[in-house]
Amino acid sequence: MGLRIRYLRKKRGITGEQLGEMVGVSKGYISELETGKKTPGAGLVLRLADALKVEVFELYEGTLTEQKAAALHAHMEVMSQLEDADRLAIQKAALGLLAKQS
Repeated sequence: MGLRIRYLRKKRGITGEQLGEMVGVSKGYISELETGKKTPGAGLVLRLADALKVEVFELYEGTLTEQKAAALHAHMEVMSQLEDADRLAIQKAALGLLAKQS
């Protein structure tokens, strides 16, 4: 994931310090992510994707299937940390979106 973060950051002309400010971590932490010394938690993965203007799965390396599986795991980790009422609200909204597609 670190190499993907570095690639996307540079592609967008963002410094490590700027990305750190955007997601709430130090430039040193961004450097450690990019070199593989640190692994971001699910919340940080979501903030990185938002800051880099990509889908979460695009931060992961590997096949598209592996990327999407890793992104789903990150989303599920975030969901598990929510209060029951918030989690139910998100589930209800997601089911509404699925029904709309049918």
